[in-house]
Amino acid sequence: MSRYQRHGPAAAEYFTRYAACAEPEGLRAEVGLVAGEPVIALMGTSRPTYFIRLAWKGDSVSLARDYRHVAYIADEAAFAPLK
Repeated sequence: MSRYQRHGPAAAEYFTRYAACAEPEGLRAEVGLVAGEPVIALMGTSRPTYFIRLAWKGDSVSLARDYRHVAYIADEAAFAPLK
């Protein structure tokens, strides 16, 4: 387990921090797959800028792995949007 994983009320900080971040103009979120895993891709003009990988347990998200600061992953990944 990563030392950065948070559970319960501490996990709410994740979304609070994102709300405070200034994203580049025109960035939009798309749901899709990378290597068969569900992700939220934050899209620039034509390619993903970064991903947030999701894992599910029942009807709830059990893990959100953020690759915002690992730019090479978006450069090398084959993103398949869900239609």
